[in-house]
Amino acid sequence: MGSGFSRRIPPSAHSSRRLLTRHLKTCLLVTLFTTYLIIRLRIVGLKSALSLGFLLWVGFPVVLLVGSVASDKVPLALAAIHGGDWLIKLLLMTVILVVWPSKKEKHKVPVSNARAEV
Repeated sequence: MGSGFSRRIPPSAHSSRRLLTRHLKTCLLVTLFTTYLIIRLRIVGLKSALSLGFLLWVGFPVVLLVGSVASDKVPLALAAIHGGDWLIKLLLMTVILVVWPSKKEKHKVPVSNARAEV
């Protein structure tokens, strides 16, 4: 019917959806890798979590962003924004992955007591 309206999704929405999907996949992979490191290195405590997050930030996003500023002529202000974003993400991620499970473990009822009450 010639109403002029189209139910199609505009191309910009497709590219936005692709970018969001790619960003979520990246965050998931970083989370899995960080969790693996936390387990393998036996990271416990807030200070250790923050140290790991900072080292991951220096080791990955900072190196990539310095390279993009130097070779791809990315503006320094834009690289600083992305660097700050990654720093916050990695620090929060490591703290949550280290501190949250340990708090959950403190409230767990021992199996032997649980059976005795039943």
